[in-house]
Amino acid sequence: MVTPIEGNDQYMMNEDKERKIRLSNLCRKLRGNQSMRSFTGENSDKLKGISHASWSAWEGERAGLSADSLERLVSFINCSHQSFYAYLDGLISLEELLQPLPKNKIKADEERILSPHASAGWMQSLSAEDQLLLVSQGFHLLQGKIDKLVDDRSNEKIQILMNLLFGRNYPQKSQIEDAAQKLNIPVDDLNKLCDRVFGGA
Repeated sequence: MVTPIEGNDQYMMNEDKERKIRLSNLCRKLRGNQSMRSFTGENSDKLKGISHASWSAWEGERAGLSADSLERLVSFINCSHQSFYAYLDGLISLEELLQPLPKNKIKADEERILSPHASAGWMQSLSAEDQLLLVSQGFHLLQGKIDKLVDDRSNEKIQILMNLLFGRNYPQKSQIEDAAQKLNIPVDDLNKLCDRVFGGA
């Protein structure tokens, strides 16, 4: 019998594999008929440090994107982050992703909130080092929202929230209820925050 956690892990593995396939198709499309070394060499300035080895690994479906590489690839394609995530998740086609967008459209897309599923899926594709960096940066970005949820910003309460949100798996109902009671916030609000962080897992 497959447990919910095992089932979720398998789902994420399948999702990661599909993203790598789409990333491979994107890289092959961008490279066209050029040799890989020729392509990465001629576009070295625009690729901003993306190496021949990285491009080869992406085309070969052997690697996902680090946070830095994702930023560079999005810049190279000149698309919005939202469109890029939508492509990796299979929500738009490769042709739609590569369709030129005016700068004001890109800016508008960047101001929208990414879907929790897309964000969680992308985080799963990162290396452990990049995940730690992202969590660290994300915690600072969430600080404003955390301030609204937590009346007393004591180290103990912040630690409770971090333990709940930055675990490997979606917290159990009893854990969320216990944390909500200790933090003196509505359980529904904490459920919504967990949904955003874990992508509704």
